[in-house]
Amino acid sequence: MRIQDHIKSNRGPKRTLSYALIIEDQT
Repeated sequence: MRIQDHIKSNRGPKRTLSYALIIEDQT
């Protein structure tokens, strides 16, 4: 549930995807 925070902070589709992948891999 921290992805939404990153999306609002890093308004970027490419960075959002990278963060989502990293978070999903770490979870």
